[in-house]
Amino acid sequence: MVKFGRCPTPGFQVNFDPTRYLGVWYEFARADNRFQSDLARCTTAEYSLTDENTKCIEVRNTEMVDQKVKQIVGKAYYGQDGQD
Repeated sequence: MVKFGRCPTPGFQVNFDPTRYLGVWYEFARADNRFQSDLARCTTAEYSLTDENTKCIEVRNTEMVDQKVKQIVGKAYYGQDGQD
């Protein structure tokens, strides 16, 4: 459904448990996008808890393109606004 007007502002998930998402996730389907090659294969996302004190999860995305490994690493923070 398409709605016109202002975009919604999603809230934070209450009682978020990051350990439920840690580990390696494998891609089995993909929507077309401009940041990922149509030739990409064996795509994974790995989530690891880097530091409980800073509530930071490292996100490592890996894929094979033309028999070369491409990888990007980022960080996701949780527990904003006093929510855990």
